[in-house]
Amino acid sequence: MRLCLAAFGIRIAPIPPDDFGGQVARVFKFIDILECELHTINDPQDKLPIPAIRQVISIGPSSMRVESVTLSSINPTVYIVRVRLVPKIR
Repeated sequence: MRLCLAAFGIRIAPIPPDDFGGQVARVFKFIDILECELHTINDPQDKLPIPAIRQVISIGPSSMRVESVTLSSINPTVYIVRVRLVPKIR
């Protein structure tokens, strides 16, 4: 496409990087397998990694294994993290 436009003397200026939004705040909603919301974590500076499948994470006294991670269809900055609670071994 660019070659075709150049043939007509039309130049396409690159968009400076500052015009791209930058960081986007994310929200992680942790739900159990029965769709009950367990935790919500706001990540306004986009510093938390997206959890991996089968990863065991701890939030407070709760340990959970990640079963799936999906983006919300309503709000693309919200990650729905489906987890299964891991029983404590004493």
